[in-house]
Amino acid sequence: MTPGIPPRKSARRVEPEILDNLPPDAEGVREARRDLRRINAIMGNHRWIRSALQRLVQPDDRVVELGAGDGSLALRARDVIRNASGSRYSALDLAPPPHDWPGGLEFEWIQGDWRESCARHAPDVVVANLFFHHFDDAELRAGAAAFLASARVIICREPARHRAWMRHLLLPLGLHPITRHDMAVSIRAGFLHSELPQALGLDKNWRVRVRHTLFGAYEMTALRATGGTR
Repeated sequence: MTPGIPPRKSARRVEPEILDNLPPDAEGVREARRDLRRINAIMGNHRWIRSALQRLVQPDDRVVELGAGDGSLALRARDVIRNASGSRYSALDLAPPPHDWPGGLEFEWIQGDWRESCARHAPDVVVANLFFHHFDDAELRAGAAAFLASARVIICREPARHRAWMRHLLLPLGLHPITRHDMAVSIRAGFLHSELPQALGLDKNWRVRVRHTLFGAYEMTALRATGGTR
């Protein structure tokens, strides 16, 4: 290696995560979900996404969350949606809704594939928390085509690939073996710099802001400069 030139960051590596392939009532799922809530709290993911929604959601918007998991992000954003007159929140996931899902006209749970659901529901605002890293670049480009025609805003937090040391700091929390495995896989599949907007196919009509946080998050907001189709 040439002296003074830092090594290149390794390429993304997308591998299966254990939690994604377990039924909701399988052994260890409850503990792994608990760990995810703790990790989200430490990384500040839900807090930041809620703040971004507060700034960017407009009346009558349809907000669609990809990979809603146990619904905890949606529950945290509940007041934001109710304060934006006429807005609705659709949570997409392969799993059924959690027992405490609020329901009603403003909150809809859609069980199924995110690509098919986005194509049907035409979101104005797309939210993703620790979701996009599950897919390779070709899958992201194909999936994004389902919402880019309508979306005006994309808000997401993903693992930052250069923050692998965070995993070692979290180990003393007593994480479940599923979490320890999936955390390492997630970081290897995380993003750096302009990788995610490029993978999603965001062109010059999008104003994109990317930031890497101290606590291991890759943060992206994208605003369509010319507006989407309602």
